[in-house]
Amino acid sequence: MDAQPVGQSGEMRLQWLLGREPAVRDSLRVWLGGAVAYAAGLLSVGFECYWGWWSVRSTLLIAVSVVLSQSIFYGMLRSGRSQRFNDPRMLVPQVSVAVMFIAVAYVLTPIYFRGDLIAMVMVALAGTAHAMTRRGQFFVSLFAALAMGAVVLVSMQYAPDARVEVVHLLMMLGAIAGLQILVRELSGLQQRFRRKDDELTHALSRIEQLAMRDELTGLVNRRFMLDLVEQQRQRGARAGHGFCVAVIRIEPFESLVQRAGVAAGDEALRIFAREALRVLRMSDVLGRWETCEFVLLMPDSRGALARLGVERLREHIAALSLRIAGKSMQMHLSIGLAEHRAGEPAQDTLARAEDALGNAVEHGGNRVLVA
Repeated sequence: MDAQPVGQSGEMRLQWLLGREPAVRDSLRVWLGGAVAYAAGLLSVGFECYWGWWSVRSTLLIAVSVVLSQSIFYGMLRSGRSQRFNDPRMLVPQVSVAVMFIAVAYVLTPIYFRGDLIAMVMVALAGTAHAMTRRGQFFVSLFAALAMGAVVLVSMQYAPDARVEVVHLLMMLGAIAGLQILVRELSGLQQRFRRKDDELTHALSRIEQLAMRDELTGLVNRRFMLDLVEQQRQRGARAGHGFCVAVIRIEPFESLVQRAGVAAGDEALRIFAREALRVLRMSDVLGRWETCEFVLLMPDSRGALARLGVERLREHIAALSLRIAGKSMQMHLSIGLAEHRAGEPAQDTLARAEDALGNAVEHGGNRVLVA
């Protein structure tokens, strides 16, 4: 049997431990950090037991409790059940359980080493502050203050020097209060960064739309339409699919602008774009070409079928009863249609369609001519 590469074997073990789902792996990475901290704490407790500061019974009890609690958390996270919770990484219960263990250790540890345990509480709170909601952070901070405050007050009754416990209590409460102020500031910064990120995303999306869309009609612009026609030509060269392009001119556009103004012309362009999209196939692409001209790309179409489609569009627009700038008007379309020829550059296909449009206009307009 062939041996697996070391790197592949290590990756398989990591997948077995943390799973494959990204959300589960993220939650278990947090748990793994806590497990390492617990291991270091249990190692310290073991030395304290060896030196006689802890009883063997207390050491075993807390060790078994830590292993049991961590196993439960691991099972919930690894199985994915925690993903149904509002806190899928279970940070609040994990930190709360850690605070309880530290509180128990505080009572069992000699008085002059208890300050280290208060520092451990602050590390647990601060280390997860960035990943918690403000509500969750407030809850665990309040829980830590009450739990540690209670054990400190109880310890004062039996301490040989109660002033040390007073110092511990004041130090802990001050640190928790300071942490809450810091968390509030960090939360505010996160919200501002998130807001700026949303604004940047929106701005980039807007720039992308402007780069490919005509702002007035919402249709694709000339540059992007040229790219689409070229892509369709390349697709046809590979797979043998034909396509047609039509150049469409709105009439009487110039007279409308002269009589009613530029705003009326803009409204006519928007109306045409909206009505055309209702008639065209889902696969067709309509784009703004010139002031009152549009290009229609019809993939997988031959000349006869394409002509039926543009005739249907011309008839639909001609049947509309429009009222623009308080004036009744009829809109007509002159259309030049060209079917792409194998091996022909995309620009040549468009040029033939434009020539056909010119001929349609010369013959009185409101008609479709095929190149």
